[in-house]
Amino acid sequence: MLYYNGNYIETTFPSLAVEPKFDRNAVRITVSEMKPIYVDVKAEDVSFSTRALDISEGGVGIIINKGFLKLNQEVELTLKFSSGNEIDNIFAKVVRVEELSDNEKQEKAGLAFLALKERDRNFISRYIIQRQKEIINEFKMLIE
Repeated sequence: MLYYNGNYIETTFPSLAVEPKFDRNAVRITVSEMKPIYVDVKAEDVSFSTRALDISEGGVGIIINKGFLKLNQEVELTLKFSSGNEIDNIFAKVVRVEELSDNEKQEKAGLAFLALKERDRNFISRYIIQRQKEIINEFKMLIE
C-alpha cells in the first residue's frame, strides 16, 4: 500500500507472498525509460541485445523474440548502464518465460544471476536505491 499527502510518503510491504513470482529475496525495480539499461545476451545458439524491463540484485527481466531463450537455459550477460558503466561476464539462468498479452512475436524472460561479484551487486544496489528516489520524487510531483 502507498499512503501520501503533502508532507510524507509511506509505503508498506506485505509479509506473505501468495503468488510465487512475488516471493523474492531482492527488491526489483522498473528500469527508467529515460535512463535505460541495455542487456547483451550470449547463449549457445543466439546472441542479441535488448533493454532491461526491471532489475534486482538477483536478476533482470527482459523482452525477447519468441523462442530465443528456453526455461533453465544458461546465458552470459553484459549490463550496460546509461551512466556508461558496464558489468560483464554475468552468468545467469532463464527462470521464467511469459507470453505478452499485447505482442505475439515477443515474450518476457526472467534471468536469475548465478554468480555476481560483490562490487557488481553493490553497483546494482546503488542503481536500485537511486531509481527508488526518482520514483518517490515523481510521486511528490504528483501530489504537489
